[in-house]
Amino acid sequence: MPFTMTFGFSVVILLTISVIIAITPSVSNLATRAFENNDVTASDGENLQYVIYENSTFGIRIEFPRQWEFEVAENLSENPLRVVYFYNNPDDLLGDFVIEIEKLGSLDSIGEYVANTINQYSQNAPEFKLLSMSMNDKLGGLRAYSILYSERYNSTSFLKTLEVGTIRGSQVYFIQFYALADHFERNLSIAKKMINSIEFINAGYGQSSQSYGPVNSDHQHATFAIVLNNSTVDFSQEKYQLQIPLIHVENGDGKTIHRHASNIPFLHFLNSLGMNIIRDCFILDNGTKYCSNDKAKLKFFLNGNQVSSISNYVIRQGDEILVIYGNDSPRDINNRLIMLNPSVKPLFPH
Repeated sequence: MPFTMTFGFSVVILLTISVIIAITPSVSNLATRAFENNDVTASDGENLQYVIYENSTFGIRIEFPRQWEFEVAENLSENPLRVVYFYNNPDDLLGDFVIEIEKLGSLDSIGEYVANTINQYSQNAPEFKLLSMSMNDKLGGLRAYSILYSERYNSTSFLKTLEVGTIRGSQVYFIQFYALADHFERNLSIAKKMINSIEFINAGYGQSSQSYGPVNSDHQHATFAIVLNNSTVDFSQEKYQLQIPLIHVENGDGKTIHRHASNIPFLHFLNSLGMNIIRDCFILDNGTKYCSNDKAKLKFFLNGNQVSSISNYVIRQGDEILVIYGNDSPRDINNRLIMLNPSVKPLFPH
């Protein structure tokens, strides 16, 4: 579980010029860079120019104030792993911002993760108080949770933290903005701007490092169905429609995926809806798990052929994808595959 107030970085990069490329000396594959974004300005009592921090190893991009500094981690074995820490002054605790990654472990759903996180905080943080919680926010276009909480910092002060996180495959990407409670509002607008600017630029750490293309860099369509215990998930529902521009379903059609950017995998589409495939389990957006066991199996089919995984597959024009869970007979599965053909009506029997 994530914890605040953990400082252990050894590389400090000061933004003193307009363009900086930095590679941590002891971690050759951890490539980061910061570069000026002349189109981004803000006014919160003073004019702020924002620059872009980009980390291709972990697949993230974020805008932050040029006046701020940042530190990056060298030890990639930590869990959670603090990827980058932004601060204006490391000694005053008037508003610090961190991005971390945690391996999901046995907690497969975002709801379970948040419940366990809050439980851990309540047990370990002195005078912990949960102030608010939401399970329907966004982080980098993916469904995210947010929690606001306070804890005692010392005998006279409290620390206040806003945490926002999302699940990407088997990892949780989360940010924490924290400050002394009396000063929390001072840089909150900056933190919110930073949160809203976060983009995922590839599949992330341990996955494909191939960069996602921008919106409209590609346009491909695939027919798909997800059938769980003989019931087809209805992606025509409004809550599933057009959640992110990169890859989505649209116009009330729940049977056709539109990929509008290059290199976006199928799993990114599921994660944008709060769904996931992890190990041998399919997790619905309501947290219900469908895991392979002695009586039922989770199977994946691409263009009529069974495959071991579909998560990192980048759909191509005319693809037919079936994710199915249950004890369906070969004949039942074959009928489902036939129904994936868009010319067959009705498309999916229930």
